[in-house]
Amino acid sequence: MKRVLVGRDIALFAVLIGSLPFLLGATVTGPGGGAGGASGLDQNFDLSGGNLITGSSEAKRFELYGAGAQSAKAWVGYVGSDGNFYWTCLDTTVDNCDKRTKLITGKSFQILNNGGTGIFVVSESGGLTTATIDCSLAGVACTITRTKEFEFVACQGAVAGHIWNTPAANAPAAACDADNTNTIKGYASFDATTDETIYASMFLPPGYVAGSLGVTFIWKAAATTGAAGLCMRAVRVPDAAVSDAALPAQGAGNCVSDTSKGTTLQENHASIAAVTCTSCVASDELKIAFERDANGSAVTDDMTGDAHVIKAIVSWKELQ
Repeated sequence: MKRVLVGRDIALFAVLIGSLPFLLGATVTGPGGGAGGASGLDQNFDLSGGNLITGSSEAKRFELYGAGAQSAKAWVGYVGSDGNFYWTCLDTTVDNCDKRTKLITGKSFQILNNGGTGIFVVSESGGLTTATIDCSLAGVACTITRTKEFEFVACQGAVAGHIWNTPAANAPAAACDADNTNTIKGYASFDATTDETIYASMFLPPGYVAGSLGVTFIWKAAATTGAAGLCMRAVRVPDAAVSDAALPAQGAGNCVSDTSKGTTLQENHASIAAVTCTSCVASDELKIAFERDANGSAVTDDMTGDAHVIKAIVSWKELQ
């Protein structure tokens, strides 16, 4: 029995001696350079070519390697010089990987507070289901989409009148909808052969995001074939500038060609995601021209008869 115990003790001693380099955080084998931070890979202890426990200049470090063609990539967990724990992803020696968390159907990604309550929860379908976001805090930026509707014509009974400004010549006719049984509504009838215009204005807020100006026209026509070209031209009028700024010319960036519906007088939605307005900046007035490109100088307009435009919805992104 004594011999068995002695043999056991010798075996345990040998295992302890062989483990000392890892217990002491020393580098035993492997191709990595042991550079500081997470700048290199230290391959020290191989578990079937997959999991590796390493010691490097980070003092304590864990590396999870890929296999085969991905063997040069690793998830690395380490304690940084600032005393915080980090997860990073290395491609050979460079942090050059996407970080992904794959969720199973019906599960979520959660950040919990000290009491174990989820304070930031993202569902597997992509919804942010729990969060508190204060856009007024320094370092927190929230971008939202704002809209402003420009109805073109108002009807008092059967009497139609323009809401916005019209020129002395080449203005669309103001009309009340023939189908005013349930609701009273009007529209501006833009001619099929002559460019006609309505003028309006708005203020670009302090948080306006440059390049985010867009528009959606709601219109209809008696015609069931062909397309109408609808345009929004805009120019900024800054402080101390004259009010009569020159508008840009009609072009593909501020006009959209929209095919009429196959059924007469059904409503159409025609959108321009980003209206060209190189002068547009935050905290300035914006002068706008809404019109039809009847002669097709910018986009296709081959629909016969009037385009009845009910309204234009101007949109923009705003930083809160």
